[in-house]
Amino acid sequence: MNTNNENALKDLPEMFREVMYTHQAELQLVVADRALPTAKDAAVYCQLPDSAVIKTLLLKTSSGTYAAVVMRGCDSMDQKKVRKHLGVKKFRFLNGDEVLNITEFAPGGVPPVGLPEHLTLCVDENVMKEEFIIGGGGKPELLIKTSPSKLVSITGAQISEFSE
Repeated sequence: MNTNNENALKDLPEMFREVMYTHQAELQLVVADRALPTAKDAAVYCQLPDSAVIKTLLLKTSSGTYAAVVMRGCDSMDQKKVRKHLGVKKFRFLNGDEVLNITEFAPGGVPPVGLPEHLTLCVDENVMKEEFIIGGGGKPELLIKTSPSKLVSITGAQISEFSE
């Protein structure tokens, strides 16, 4: 990992830094010149279609467990499919303070890798259709580029249909 990337990652959670270092051949860090807090912002900045940009949505279930659902920026979540996959009656999206407290990442930069192990990580099957994907890199000005198959291999994520 080059010095610029190490400096960009230095104040991020240790678990995330370890994943980025261990998998540096599979995970490319993109350092933007400004904050890119939404999937749309990242798509415009990287000159990519919305379908190549992913978002990591964080949930708390009615049973008290947490999950992260990775979806393409252009897709909407089908909450019924998510509830069925997680085996719960209800869930809610985490607010900004909860995202920061649980993941140590600020909203707008939550990566799909290096998340706490108690989070169930799920990837929408539409993500797997893309040749490569780009998503949050831990801060609003950082992005991670990888292939969907490498993301699943690194994280052990569950793949299912979560989009409308």
